[in-house]
Amino acid sequence: RYTILTVGEGLVAQIPALIVSTAAGIMVTRASGATRMGAQLAGQLAAHPRAIWVATVVITMFGLVPGLPKLPFLALGAVMALLARAAGTAERQRFSDARAAAAPAPDVVAPPDPVRDLLQLDPIELEVGYALIPLIDERQGGDLLERIQLLRKQAALEVGILIPPIRVRDDIRLPANEYVIKLRGAEIARAEVMPRFQLALDTGSVAYPIEGIETIDPAFGLTARWIAAARRVEAESCGYVVVEPTTVIATHLMESLKANAAELLGRQDVQQMVETLKQTHPALVDDLIPGKISLGLLHRVLQRLLRERLPIRDLVTVLEAMGDGIEQTKDAEILTEHVRRAMSNAIARMFADSTGAVRGVSLGPRLEAALMALFSPRTAAPGMTPLTPDSLAALLRELNLLATTHAVEGRMPPIIVPPSLRVGIRRLIEPVLAMVPVISLAELPPAVKLNSVATWDLPYAA
Repeated sequence: RYTILTVGEGLVAQIPALIVSTAAGIMVTRASGATRMGAQLAGQLAAHPRAIWVATVVITMFGLVPGLPKLPFLALGAVMALLARAAGTAERQRFSDARAAAAPAPDVVAPPDPVRDLLQLDPIELEVGYALIPLIDERQGGDLLERIQLLRKQAALEVGILIPPIRVRDDIRLPANEYVIKLRGAEIARAEVMPRFQLALDTGSVAYPIEGIETIDPAFGLTARWIAAARRVEAESCGYVVVEPTTVIATHLMESLKANAAELLGRQDVQQMVETLKQTHPALVDDLIPGKISLGLLHRVLQRLLRERLPIRDLVTVLEAMGDGIEQTKDAEILTEHVRRAMSNAIARMFADSTGAVRGVSLGPRLEAALMALFSPRTAAPGMTPLTPDSLAALLRELNLLATTHAVEGRMPPIIVPPSLRVGIRRLIEPVLAMVPVISLAELPPAVKLNSVATWDLPYAA
């Protein structure tokens, strides 16, 4: 009893002193102003919720001490807990208001202009019929968008340019199973797929044909058949390569874009490529651009390379080759030939087979002499019969037959020609056989082995 009374007497003596000292501290630290004492006191106490929580715990522990009255301390602890909770809510609200005030004001977005939207053209569009919508809709298991995204990255690595985003949408005016590929609003390809079937491609190693709906692969022109999904294993055992409809569309889309990559490359894209290269090769860029090589000339050379499906990722080699030839000429066609010779290793890798050899169609001596006379009449031998339009048409038909016969998985073998005839032959066959590559002997490294799969020649002596 004596101990309890002693503790109680000590508390009674110290608590008033504590209250007086706290009040004195508040009065001393109070800033001058028009704010009332009560409001400022409440603001100071509520500014630190953690301190109120500590006081709540201490008061509650007093209520648990044996011999002390529990009800007053627990009631006071409950009141302090409510005050601490209210103070915490107020502090969070002040923090949110301050962060919102510090945030930059949102830009005023103008309402969309329908006329401007009509005038703007998407770089690439893929329009599909209504029966092909499940191939696009992810909720229905369609993965076409994902495949297109993966192939865009692959095409960027192979070609060397970034393929713009592709807008995919349905068009009720199209037949149900058809799709259309558009480049800046102009149609560049169209094909039909059967969404509930799979495409079995005949790559030339088929043991025996399988039952199905005959068709032509839109990407590479291979003979193919639409078969039921249940017969996939049977078709693969026969030697077919079986792909899904989404793969057919995505592959056709990317092959079409590769064939039209020159139209996708704009001068703004070339400017960005040069700026990126300047970060790693500043001396090369500062020496050539724009003093010796204009941006327009570089653009035209890159477009010529892309038309023949040569990658332009190695912009350093392109600029160095152009820099070596710019002193003699500023003709884009001649400079392109300089660049092609500098890209001999890349050209050899493009057309090399598994053994490292390059398979191609060689040029016969009679046709070589006739084409030399056609492109350079002054060098024609006396008495040589010139090539007529009919004979040229027959030669192009023969070349088409040779290229189709010796194609491997839809890839046409290149024509291997002398350096002086490469440009002329390319101009001759490009309108009708743009998919047939033309390479010169000067564009292949000396160590590369050449295998002639056929000879393109005149059937008679010119």
